[in-house]
Amino acid sequence: MKLNYALAAALILGFAGAAVAAQHQFFIVQDKDKNCRIVESKPDVADKQVVQVGKEVYQTREEAEVDIKVICVTP
Repeated sequence: MKLNYALAAALILGFAGAAVAAQHQFFIVQDKDKNCRIVESKPDVADKQVVQVGKEVYQTREEAEVDIKVICVTP
Protein backbone atom coordinates (compact mmCIF):
# COMPACT_ATOMS: atom_id res chain seq x y z
CA MET A 1 0.00 0.00 0.00
CA LYS A 2 2.81 2.39 0.89
CA LEU A 3 4.43 1.56 -2.44
CA ASN A 4 1.31 2.75 -4.28
CA TYR A 5 1.41 6.08 -2.42
CA ALA A 6 5.10 6.48 -3.16
CA LEU A 7 4.56 5.80 -6.86
CA ALA A 8 1.63 8.20 -7.01
CA ALA A 9 3.68 10.92 -5.30
CA ALA A 10 6.58 10.36 -7.70
CA LEU A 11 4.28 10.69 -10.70
CA ILE A 12 2.72 13.89 -9.38
CA LEU A 13 6.12 15.44 -8.67
CA GLY A 14 7.37 14.40 -12.10
CA PHE A 15 4.52 16.13 -13.89
CA ALA A 16 4.78 19.21 -11.68
CA GLY A 17 8.51 19.49 -12.43
CA ALA A 18 7.88 19.33 -16.16
CA ALA A 19 5.21 22.02 -15.91
CA VAL A 20 7.53 24.36 -14.02
CA ALA A 21 10.34 23.78 -16.51
CA ALA A 22 8.03 24.57 -19.42
CA GLN A 23 7.26 28.00 -17.97
CA HIS A 24 10.81 29.23 -18.44
CA GLN A 25 11.46 29.88 -22.10
CA PHE A 26 14.03 32.19 -23.60
CA PHE A 27 14.20 34.01 -26.93
CA ILE A 28 16.93 35.96 -28.71
CA VAL A 29 15.79 39.28 -30.15
CA GLN A 30 17.60 41.87 -32.24
CA ASP A 31 16.68 45.56 -32.42
CA LYS A 32 17.00 47.97 -35.35
CA ASP A 33 20.57 48.82 -34.34
CA LYS A 34 21.55 45.12 -34.56
CA ASN A 35 21.92 44.80 -30.77
CA CYS A 36 20.90 41.37 -29.46
CA ARG A 37 19.57 40.36 -26.08
CA ILE A 38 17.89 37.40 -24.41
CA VAL A 39 14.31 37.85 -23.24
CA GLU A 40 11.90 35.59 -21.36
CA SER A 41 8.75 36.54 -23.25
CA LYS A 42 8.08 35.85 -26.91
CA PRO A 43 8.32 39.07 -28.93
CA ASP A 44 5.11 40.36 -30.46
CA VAL A 45 4.95 39.88 -34.24
CA ALA A 46 3.41 43.35 -34.64
CA ASP A 47 6.29 44.98 -32.73
CA LYS A 48 8.63 46.38 -35.37
CA GLN A 49 11.23 47.45 -32.80
CA VAL A 50 12.68 43.94 -32.35
CA VAL A 51 12.95 40.80 -34.45
CA GLN A 52 13.31 37.30 -33.07
CA VAL A 53 16.47 35.56 -34.26
CA GLY A 54 17.87 32.11 -33.58
CA LYS A 55 15.82 29.08 -32.68
CA GLU A 56 12.09 29.36 -32.03
CA VAL A 57 12.57 28.85 -28.29
CA TYR A 58 15.41 28.03 -25.88
CA GLN A 59 14.63 25.94 -22.82
CA THR A 60 17.57 27.29 -20.80
CA ARG A 61 19.30 30.65 -20.63
CA GLU A 62 22.66 28.91 -21.13
CA GLU A 63 21.48 27.54 -24.49
CA ALA A 64 20.48 31.03 -25.59
CA GLU A 65 23.78 32.51 -24.40
CA VAL A 66 25.74 30.04 -26.54
CA ASP A 67 23.70 30.84 -29.66
CA ILE A 68 23.72 34.62 -29.14
CA LYS A 69 27.54 34.56 -29.37
CA VAL A 70 27.29 32.87 -32.77
CA ILE A 71 24.24 34.68 -34.20
CA CYS A 72 24.99 38.23 -33.09
CA VAL A 73 28.66 38.65 -33.86
CA THR A 74 29.76 42.26 -34.07
CA PRO A 75 32.37 43.04 -36.75
